[in-house]
Amino acid sequence: MLFGEKARTLLPGWHPSRFDSAVSLAAFVALPLALGSFFALLSSKQVLTWFQTLRKPRLQPPDPVFGQVWSIMYAFMGLAAWMVWTHGGWHDQKAALTLYAIQLALNCAWQPLFFNAHRMDWALADILALNVVLAATAWAFHRVEPLAGVLLLPYMAWVAFATYINRAFLQLNPPLEVHTTGPGQPAKSAKAA
Repeated sequence: MLFGEKARTLLPGWHPSRFDSAVSLAAFVALPLALGSFFALLSSKQVLTWFQTLRKPRLQPPDPVFGQVWSIMYAFMGLAAWMVWTHGGWHDQKAALTLYAIQLALNCAWQPLFFNAHRMDWALADILALNVVLAATAWAFHRVEPLAGVLLLPYMAWVAFATYINRAFLQLNPPLEVHTTGPGQPAKSAKAA
């Protein structure tokens, strides 16, 4: 409230709750965007090297599309979580916000598993779990604030598509062909090992 009180003295007519709402909204939207950007940066070398050596599925969108779509999904995700949080905060919305935190952790784990560890099989297990937890999150959000649940629908569709892409990559690039001796090393086939 300190910031809200200061804002009221500096800006006549500004109510502290509006300021607090704006700050909390910005924080909720910024969190998934920042995490997504961090893990994308962490994986960027592998995207430019190892990933380019893989056989790609037919429906694989161009690389820049992924970043753009994920940015939109992260913003929707943050907005939806904020909407739920405004209904009593953590105290009243523990279950829904815990599901949100779990799905966010699963989302963040996918890039290091796929790109850095070169474990498309583990990444597939992760994204399958993400689909389940995300559906539960959307349902929990919908029960609190229907629009919050609706905001997660495009994200659910995108994760379902990403699951298909992950599975297709795994089928086209069997694990023995894509494991490496270490990060940044070229892929070795089972025959070469």
